[in-house]
Amino acid sequence: MKMLAGIEKLDNRDGDGITGLEGLSMSYKPQYISADDTIVRKVFESQTLDGSVFEEAKRALKITSLMEKKLNELSGGELQRIALTLALSRVADLYLFDEPSAFLDVEQRFAFAELLRKVISESEKSAFVVDHDIVFIDSIANRLMVFTGESSIKGSASAPQSKRAGMNLFLKGVGITMRRDKDSHRPRINKPSSALDTEQKENEEYYYTS
Repeated sequence: MKMLAGIEKLDNRDGDGITGLEGLSMSYKPQYISADDTIVRKVFESQTLDGSVFEEAKRALKITSLMEKKLNELSGGELQRIALTLALSRVADLYLFDEPSAFLDVEQRFAFAELLRKVISESEKSAFVVDHDIVFIDSIANRLMVFTGESSIKGSASAPQSKRAGMNLFLKGVGITMRRDKDSHRPRINKPSSALDTEQKENEEYYYTS
């Protein structure tokens, strides 16, 4: 994500950056967010924003009451919602979100997922999202890349693929299956060795089928 944002350089010998991104403007929400005594309102005033997206994000992420507070007075969840609003409201070609679900409760995660899908779809732009919450990823993604390896040692990534294929690949790797909750329609992890878990594994359908 940092390489896409131009913050870190590739460490291979083939070049200094990722090709194909020349001329594109980026809006990047980093994993770690620093806070000082800046008033929240002034953070937004210093940026070039899409006004309609900004107003929609303020409502969806419920940050209106935070506008006159200082950044260092905010909780982790409040600071995250400010950062998400800022990143999504910026005028840019490509939107990058690193761990956007951190510090958010379940309903806030779904609110941001719905907002992001709507904004990106209507603007016909693209967003890259890195997150460890599989339910959040399920609600937000159109296509997936699955990363495997050893942290800080080695790693590999699959080619972009359909959400269904990517989820099947990931879930098979960790040995779990998922279903849709019949009432909420949200994804749920099956109990290990349950009848449904066993059936889905036998059919190589780790991701829910309906």
